Amino acid sequence: MSEGRAIKKLVQLVTIDTNRIFLSRIFIQRGISLGFNLGEFTADPSKNIYITSDGLCTSYPTKDSKQTINFLFIDNTNSDRLFNFRDCIFPKRLYVKFIKLKNKEELKELMSRKIIGKEYGFCVFPNESEITNLINRYEEASRKLISNYYVAHNIHIQNIPAKLKSEIDIIIKNKIREINIDFTWEKQQQLKDFVKRYLSGDLPEDKLLWLNEQLENTSEILTNKESYLLEKIEKGKICNTDNWNIEKTYGEKDTKNALLVPAYRVYGHYALCCLEIFLDIQKGLPYFVCQKCKNLVYTNKKTKQIFCSKEDNEECFRKKENERQRKSYRKKKK
Repeated sequence: MSEGRAIKKLVQLVTIDTNRIFLSRIFIQRGISLGFNLGEFTADPSKNIYITSDGLCTSYPTKDSKQTINFLFIDNTNSDRLFNFRDCIFPKRLYVKFIKLKNKEELKELMSRKIIGKEYGFCVFPNESEITNLINRYEEASRKLISNYYVAHNIHIQNIPAKLKSEIDIIIKNKIREINIDFTWEKQQQLKDFVKRYLSGDLPEDKLLWLNEQLENTSEILTNKESYLLEKIEKGKICNTDNWNIEKTYGEKDTKNALLVPAYRVYGHYALCCLEIFLDIQKGLPYFVCQKCKNLVYTNKKTKQIFCSKEDNEECFRKKENERQRKSYRKKKK
């Protein structure tokens, strides 16, 4: 089984607000590319960037802001230091925690995590086919909610008080979040099914295309390990004007003598999970499928395990023990 961490490089994790409509990486790619300096070379590692409805990027929110983008920087290169910024701790394998989720309530909690007062919850960047379906869900839900609200309050569309319009916006926002939770849960089930089928020897080769599709939201990059931003993250400081250097702060310093290291740029926590699985498949996934209950079970044991232990699944373990005892009894009787 795999030991240590699946990813052993720095990671630039691009995240989006789970309370707003999810956007595909392709839609925001132009804005992200133009705006990366706002997040990567800045005195504030936790700075938000805002994407407008036409895909443009701003450093401040506007009425046209469609989605909020943030960059998390995960240091995977030091075994004693697995952090992003201040109290933002990332597990060695995020996909293990994600797959373990038992229901949508647990997922909702994972998607609601906040660090320094900002949303850093588990998010997904849908692909182009998925975003079309999501947009249809958003639009249909909005139409129904607005229509029902007008009927319930006997209001004509032209005569909506500002207070009621605000109430409608809150209702729609809650519905969008609910749709996002449902969509992310569907993605969790897909990931869990992929791992389970792979370990069971029931995954046709063409199904690897699914994993490859998820990995389109990841790419390899080069970054300066001694950059101004990473120094700020390591020290847990947002801004420090001591020894301020404009070339270093804005990424204009010459790279010839810089400490360049390979890193990953990953769009969304889900893609991060898929990258971890991609790397672990090459060494050994820390899972097995119980031959008794057929459930997917996590294990960090070096010995090969094929049945649930009492800690894994007490009910399955008890049934297996009962069967073993019955067989033992029949043998003695003979």
